[in-house]
Amino acid sequence: MGARLLLLFLVMSTSPRINSFLVGNYEQDPINFQKYEASTFRPYLITKRETPIFSGMGCGLAAIFTLTGLSPTYLIKKCIKNGIDFFKGTSAEELISLLRDEGYTALPITLRDVCPRKRYIEEKINDKHVLLTAQWVARSELSWFVVWDNIEIHTFGLRAACRRGFVNNPIDQCILVHHPSWSVDLPSLPEDCLTAAAFRTDIPGRFVALSERITRLRMKMLELAPPPSEKDKLESEISRLDEELISIRKDYEGEMALERLVKK
Repeated sequence: MGARLLLLFLVMSTSPRINSFLVGNYEQDPINFQKYEASTFRPYLITKRETPIFSGMGCGLAAIFTLTGLSPTYLIKKCIKNGIDFFKGTSAEELISLLRDEGYTALPITLRDVCPRKRYIEEKINDKHVLLTAQWVARSELSWFVVWDNIEIHTFGLRAACRRGFVNNPIDQCILVHHPSWSVDLPSLPEDCLTAAAFRTDIPGRFVALSERITRLRMKMLELAPPPSEKDKLESEISRLDEELISIRKDYEGEMALERLVKK
């Protein structure tokens, strides 16, 4: 047993490491995370029908659209103007620059920010923070995710975020994103605007649940290779759910439009 433990230690100690998560400067103050809580953030989502419009953008620009709603044409033109080759992937610095140019706060999170004290354990980030994370999805591939309110969005696909996911797809870099419009306290608005608070529903959660259900049905078709009659039923159900997603998206856009109107 002792020899096995020694061998395991030697393997772990000689295995190469990837140390790209920023340490930060412990002589500077950490990020005040409470200041950047997003109480009214709404990610921009798309349906299967809209996917061709966004194809070829890459996960970095897809994440920027999810955060900002800026049109793909505008984002692509801006990348060309700034010399960003989004076909090869976008770096953290490039995404931060794009966000800041549009008036968003984009702060790289360092070890100093989340672990500022030597011994005392703190949990600085909560579900109200909007994060842009670069995560390992394959041996030599990083991909960009938007994480918010227990939801993880990757190239417009949604799934429930959990701690296990950050082990399966380890975080390489993490950026805190915020916009002034995300911190409007809707319940404190005048009474004639309280309808906006009523519109703050669980639409993202419904979108996630439907997306996951569609994914399971598609996997069932691939894995089981059902007979034509059963396949037609599955495809019909998937089409129905896609239509429901479109309906939810319209509700979502109406909700966002109302909140923008209130913010004006």
